[in-house]
Amino acid sequence: PGVVNGTGYNFYDSAEQSGFPALSYAQFVRGQGRVQYVQWVFAVTKETSVDSVLDLLMSYGVGNVPPGVSISYTGFPLFQQDMIDSANSDLKMMDRVALPLAIFILGMVLKNVPLLIIPLLMVGTAVMMWCILMYPIAQYLLPVSQFVPSVMMSVTVALGVDYSLFLLTRCTTESVAQGKDNAIAIALEHSGHSILASGTTLTVCVLGLTMLPLQLLASIGVGAACAVMSSICVNLTLTPALLHTNLGKKLLDWGLSKCYSKGREYVQQNQICMKKTNNPDTCDECVDPDTCETRSETFADTDESNAVEEPQLTQTLPPKRTLWFRLGKKLIRSPTNHIILFGVVGLVIIPVGYFATQLQTSISYQLMLPTNSPSLSAFNDLGTYFGKGTLFPYQLIFDTRPATASSPSEHDEQLSINSEQSFEVMHKVLQNLTNNNEVVPLKSYHGICTFGGILIPYSAYNRAITCGPSNCTNGTTNVENIENMLDPVLYHLDQSYTTQPNRTTTYVNVILPIDPNSYQGTNWLASSRARISSLYNEYPTLFSGYTIAISGGSGIPYDASQAAFSSFPMMITATTLTVLILMGLFFKSVVAPLRTVFSIACTILYCFGMMVLVYQKGILNWTGLRCLSSTVAAPGQPGEIHFIPPLMAFSMIVGLGLDYDVFLI
Repeated sequence: PGVVNGTGYNFYDSAEQSGFPALSYAQFVRGQGRVQYVQWVFAVTKETSVDSVLDLLMSYGVGNVPPGVSISYTGFPLFQQDMIDSANSDLKMMDRVALPLAIFILGMVLKNVPLLIIPLLMVGTAVMMWCILMYPIAQYLLPVSQFVPSVMMSVTVALGVDYSLFLLTRCTTESVAQGKDNAIAIALEHSGHSILASGTTLTVCVLGLTMLPLQLLASIGVGAACAVMSSICVNLTLTPALLHTNLGKKLLDWGLSKCYSKGREYVQQNQICMKKTNNPDTCDECVDPDTCETRSETFADTDESNAVEEPQLTQTLPPKRTLWFRLGKKLIRSPTNHIILFGVVGLVIIPVGYFATQLQTSISYQLMLPTNSPSLSAFNDLGTYFGKGTLFPYQLIFDTRPATASSPSEHDEQLSINSEQSFEVMHKVLQNLTNNNEVVPLKSYHGICTFGGILIPYSAYNRAITCGPSNCTNGTTNVENIENMLDPVLYHLDQSYTTQPNRTTTYVNVILPIDPNSYQGTNWLASSRARISSLYNEYPTLFSGYTIAISGGSGIPYDASQAAFSSFPMMITATTLTVLILMGLFFKSVVAPLRTVFSIACTILYCFGMMVLVYQKGILNWTGLRCLSSTVAAPGQPGEIHFIPPLMAFSMIVGLGLDYDVFLI
């Protein structure tokens, strides 16, 4: 008591209010009397919490459900709990699937199974490091979203494998001719420089999310930056330290014995080949880089005049001639091939990138919840029987207080919400919002000025307030004859929806038949705000002294998404300038940064275009995979994309584009 308040048919059924049982039955009961919902309002105190209240309600429902009755729960707190459970499940999936798969791929590249111990240690150490860094941030500086650990784990695994791959492959390659100690130094000098450059730019890019006015995205940006910096520090310090130990050197020796024994033969055969053919491409084939076996029979030299001096092993084994290597070599052989390559890439990017201009974002919770979410299932059932706006009702607020009023008592005595002028204002607003609007009809609104799809005349309202809760009713409780029950209904709405006792403010409850968080729902919100603003210009005298606003529903998340995208251009500008400066400093070049910005812009256009084609247009719905299918709020509507992924994708694409650009350069 005092913490949880419930509203439903059973509550009104026990109340001594004439006419209300039948009306509440129509509002809270559907499916021929087999489905009803109860709305719970929490008044959380210092001694209680939302979680404790939810546990109490749900445990009571489990232990007191009669046979044949099922109870399900939905609401924003339960959405959050399901999101947290999904994030924890993602982390477990990362540990079981993603990390082993990444290590397996790394092992395929290195061809040295024992050496995989090092990247595993690097990932584990990086995770412990960013846990230490994030704890004080989460406790004292910034609330951390439930998505942050999943993002940080993904970044750590990706970069841990990435950076280990560059360091270890350079070490194993250089060890053949330079020796292990020199190879570690060379890898740290060259690959380490690339890792530091790419990691720094990636850190700056993900920190760009902190420029957006949303704590959710700011916490993701800070968390991802901590994960990147942890991976850099661990790989540039702990990896070379481990390789310099006896254990590290033994791990490097594994799989290199053949290459050590054949390295001298490779250099000698390469010199003989060059002397005979003067063709480096042909000579590189004299040693098989996969097996380190010298193909001496190809270039055996029996002429003593061609004998070469004992070579110094300053060369390394040739790279493996892959399909991509051969294709790339042919493409860059002549300027004509360059033009052809640009033409082919343009034909792929431009048509797909065009659809990036059609990107539309949504704030729907359905896009953030797993398909097996209990709260999502209950929300869909609630929407099926009672309308999807039931969980997120809007409040159309009419306020007669001056804009400078600091308390309800400071208002113009001539303006009261229960005046005839106020009713005229409310009727004008409702008529404007419902004219030519079949999606949200008048029956979706109810308050002291409208109920059951009709506009309440001021005379009927005034009579109900004068008569009281039940004195004027004729006792009829037929829900189909609403006019016979207006007096007690209006009296109850006046007591519940109007500020007492000064009557300066009231609101009209708006329950949309559509999801308020969908495209249609947010479009209704934006258009309704615009229509209300136009009424001030159309009726300046009548609306003077009134403040009309729309609260609740999807208002807060919609305004948050709009604020984020209004700051997006500033984020793009800052990120682009940062890219130009950092790339110019790292490579002491003007052309390299400009080329990088151009290539990243093409990548972003292509990715955003594919995002629209897949998740709005549904071009891959035929696969039947949810991860590649569009999600629609209503039949005939386009697919929806949550507003967070495009914002995060921009930072990730820029960061990873720079990352791999640095390695290639």
